[in-house]
Amino acid sequence: MIKLKYLLFLSLILAFLWKSFVPLSLKEGSRLPFIFIEYYLNKFDFDSFSKPKCELDISLKNIFLSANPADDNAIQKAIDNINSGKIFLLDSVYYISSPILLKSNVYLIGRNQGTKIINRLNAVSTLVQKVENISDSIYIFIIEKKADIIGQNVFISFHNTGGWNRAIFKIIESKYQSHKAKLILNKSDLNVQNSTQINSQNSFVFMNNIKNSGLKNIEFTVYTNQYMPDWHRKDFLNSGIVIINSERILLHSVKVNNYFGEGVSVQGGSRNCFTNLECRNNYSHGFHLGSLVRESVITNSNFSNNYGDGIYFCYQVRNCKVANNTIVGNLENGIGGFGGAGDRGNFITLNLFSNNVKSAIHIYETGNKICDNVFINNKIFKSNSEYGNLISNNHYK
Repeated sequence: MIKLKYLLFLSLILAFLWKSFVPLSLKEGSRLPFIFIEYYLNKFDFDSFSKPKCELDISLKNIFLSANPADDNAIQKAIDNINSGKIFLLDSVYYISSPILLKSNVYLIGRNQGTKIINRLNAVSTLVQKVENISDSIYIFIIEKKADIIGQNVFISFHNTGGWNRAIFKIIESKYQSHKAKLILNKSDLNVQNSTQINSQNSFVFMNNIKNSGLKNIEFTVYTNQYMPDWHRKDFLNSGIVIINSERILLHSVKVNNYFGEGVSVQGGSRNCFTNLECRNNYSHGFHLGSLVRESVITNSNFSNNYGDGIYFCYQVRNCKVANNTIVGNLENGIGGFGGAGDRGNFITLNLFSNNVKSAIHIYETGNKICDNVFINNKIFKSNSEYGNLISNNHYK
């Protein structure tokens, strides 16, 4: 009897270890295969690091959505009509004409062979002549020229402001030069009546203050890649995918190429996981790891040939890991802004940096680790020992 109890106890331990460490399945609807999380994230000790959620919640219900070329809002309608779930895109091509507003506990999943989402949105940039607040969060904008922008998200710009000083609206009625708009983001509590310009927010997907959501097996592209003013394409909220103050977001096998701004922009939030991404040939940075991001992972991805940096670190990015990526041929730095303005506890490892025009990694300050990377034919690897970063076992060719 005692031996039987011991055997039962041992069986339970083995079952627990098997569940914890066996390679995860690729089967649709099950957890994703992020074995690197178990090894590489534990290889080095980050006391303050807690693992991001690099898996789908298998308890969520499944919803299957076919493409409807006549309805650019089909994906948004599916999202709006569920509280939680996985929306499987069954067809190869879907069209949108305004950013997809993702919400908590909803995953958007393309086919295993890949699904393309094409944005038909035409860019709008025009002066604001008058603003009227007609009710809570509802405004009327009178603009300089006629524009049919119903359903679109737009930036409102202001005189002498920058950084977070942006408000974003959803246009709910549009007629000639008059537009009724609902406020969906005003990070700095700006006085909207002082706005001076209105510009399309051309993003494919917009996530604001959500949890436990993500994208998988999707390629995003624009219907026509048109010229954008330089200041607009470098705006970090005008990115292919915008993620603001969100937690446990998963992007897996997602492509954002040839976008007329940044590929992916993450501002704030924590414990997010970005893997198997492709951000190439974007007109600004490939990936913007923005202000106050915490404990997130970027791995197994390609950030190449972007007009800005492959990956740009912004303000006070803490305890993030960039591992096993290809970062090649960017017109500025492979990784830019690293360590600047309070970035601490970040770890850059096992990446390939090649032929970046300015530098492989542009380091500003102390408190980060750069180990086991390969550097080939970059103009500069800008490392300064006085900054006090741990820089070891890298390979230079």
